Amino acid sequence: MHVTTTARHFTLESPERSHAQERLDRLTKFLVWGRNRVQSDELHLIVTAEKHGYTAEVTLRVGRRELVSREQADEARVAIDLAASKLEERLRRLKDRAVDHRRTEHVRIADEPSDGARPDAEEPFDWLDGQPAED
Repeated sequence: MHVTTTARHFTLESPERSHAQERLDRLTKFLVWGRNRVQSDELHLIVTAEKHGYTAEVTLRVGRRELVSREQADEARVAIDLAASKLEERLRRLKDRAVDHRRTEHVRIADEPSDGARPDAEEPFDWLDGQPAED
C-alpha cells in the first residue's frame, strides 16, 4: 500500500518514515474480506509538530468511507503508533460488521405463513430425539 507522508513544522527523518510505512502496511490484513480485496489506494499520514508534542493523523479511504484517526504524544513515533492502532481497531470493527452482515440468513416474507403462526407451533417437539413428540 502506498503511504503519502506529510510532516508539518519539522522534518520527519528516514527511520521514522520507514517505521510509519511498516506500521501502516499492517493495515492491509483488514482490507481482505473473504475472497474480496477492498479497494483502498489512499492512505495519508500527517505528522504535525506542536508546541508540546506531536500529532499524527492517518486518513484511509475505504470504498465510500473515509476513516480518520488522530492522536497526540510527546514523540512522533509514539503518535504514529497510537493513530495506527486506533485506525486498526476501526478497520477491524468495520470488517467484522461486513462479514457478519453477509453471513446472516435472510427470510423472505413470501416464505412465512400468512397468518403469522408457525405451522408446527402446536405440535410438541422432543428435543432429545430431534423428532416430533409421540403422545
